[in-house]
Amino acid sequence: MAVHTGKSASDTWITPTGKKVQLGSHDPTIGIRKAFAEAAEAVERFSEWARENERPKEYTSERGVPFNLNDYVYVRLTEHGRQVHREWFESVMSGNLWDAGYTKPVEDDDGWSKWQMWSLINVFGNHVYMGAKPCFDMNVKLCVKRTEHQ
Repeated sequence: MAVHTGKSASDTWITPTGKKVQLGSHDPTIGIRKAFAEAAEAVERFSEWARENERPKEYTSERGVPFNLNDYVYVRLTEHGRQVHREWFESVMSGNLWDAGYTKPVEDDDGWSKWQMWSLINVFGNHVYMGAKPCFDMNVKLCVKRTEHQ
């Protein structure tokens, strides 16, 4: 928005970019139109800068984040998720050579537990679909390892 510094329509206006615009008596709207044009250009320049500087291109949603299924995720299990985990253990692990008894997932003070992505899919995959009772909060934390080839 332009700031008026004079007393009449033919006086000086200052645009958002700091330029002084002298209005002509023949067209009192010319200064306002120039001010709006400059403001639009300033908004476009800022928008372009923000798009380029917001975050690295490899993190944009269009390109995705390189993520290996062996990388880790943190999730907050629900009570239902803890029950699903126990049932999974009893049906898959119970009684086999690796059975050392049921162990609950380790959770930090805020309720986050760490899983390799493949393991999370293995345990909860059949319980994650539209309309299902959630096994964990929908917000997860990805632990992405960066390597040169990514």
